[in-house]
Amino acid sequence: MIAGVSELPLIMAVDEDAEALERITGELQRYARDYRVVCGPSTQSALEQLEGLREKEAAVAIVLAARGLQDLKGEELLARVHDLHPHAKRALLIPWGGWADEETADAIRTAMAVGHIDYYALKPWSTPDELFHRLVSEFLQEWRRANAPGRREITVIADPWSPSGYALRNLLARNGVPHAFHTCDSDEGAEFLRGCGQGGSRVPVVLLPDGNALVVERQSIGGQAGSSARIRNYLGFSRGLSGAELAQRAYQQAWVFGATFLLTRDVTGLRIENGGHVVSISGGIEVEARTVILALGVSYRRLEVPALATLEGAGVFYGSSPSEARQFTGASVYVVGGANSAGQAAVHLSRYAAKVTLVVRGESLAASMSQYLLDEIAGKENVEVRLGTEVVGAEGDDP
Repeated sequence: MIAGVSELPLIMAVDEDAEALERITGELQRYARDYRVVCGPSTQSALEQLEGLREKEAAVAIVLAARGLQDLKGEELLARVHDLHPHAKRALLIPWGGWADEETADAIRTAMAVGHIDYYALKPWSTPDELFHRLVSEFLQEWRRANAPGRREITVIADPWSPSGYALRNLLARNGVPHAFHTCDSDEGAEFLRGCGQGGSRVPVVLLPDGNALVVERQSIGGQAGSSARIRNYLGFSRGLSGAELAQRAYQQAWVFGATFLLTRDVTGLRIENGGHVVSISGGIEVEARTVILALGVSYRRLEVPALATLEGAGVFYGSSPSEARQFTGASVYVVGGANSAGQAAVHLSRYAAKVTLVVRGESLAASMSQYLLDEIAGKENVEVRLGTEVVGAEGDDP
């Protein structure tokens, strides 16, 4: 049934209501040039197709499923999608006004709390239904930004556990720069290295479209929030959004107001001169300003375990970059911390890792973590919480 599957990413919709399915199918044809659109009435058939696509490692962009289906409930199908295709965007299809039904509203809130859906979608009720398309378009933009096939603007080639390679990928991801990553010994990585005259190199290499080198330092827009996999309690974003997306939106808004940005630099000095302020910036730059606002942000506190220092960036990471989660597929991961950033990291990593253990020094998560994250963690079968626990030692090989 899956033989000869198109290489186009999949958009799938499932609804037993024939009239609703016809409207959904018609509306989704808008995307048929760039996506393979599959619509049908059976969740069981849809599940079998998705399982086959998982075996072929085919791309699945969006899955929409209605509630109240007979063979397998829509929310149950979407929960399985979470396991089969963790990158896919998932929405529960409901009729117009369905949010007012108490049972439907509870199903939506529960499914979102445990991470089985990204949001709900109102079934199209007019043609064209631009409200329906707004959700679909936002889903596709989010999915393609993180999962688009083909060559990206920037290619990073490094050893998978290289600390400097991790720092490069983390900085690019937090600044919202699309990029591809290849290991040095992969076919793609070796081809890129030969092409730029660095065959056999074990040093992280960054290739721009024109082949120039790129020097990267550590700072990025958004600070610690920029590394959050999903922020759901920020005003105005009911579906939630990634920290990197929030930082990019803030950047674009400030740019429109005339702000300019100097990335990957540090402020090294500040002095008063001629009634104003002079800010010294790394690289020998000085800027005059009437007003200076110090937004110092925060940095991750290091664990007081000396053995961890040599492993930092090579199996030990401070902060969790969403772009790095896939390399832990099928692995066992420990997340140290009891606040929201640790909870977000644990939830995101649970999509890929076989098991995630949240190591918490305190005796409860309730005092330091938002309720929506507590509910989501409780719903993850592969997330274990260890309270009253500290890291006291470490072992491992140098990179």
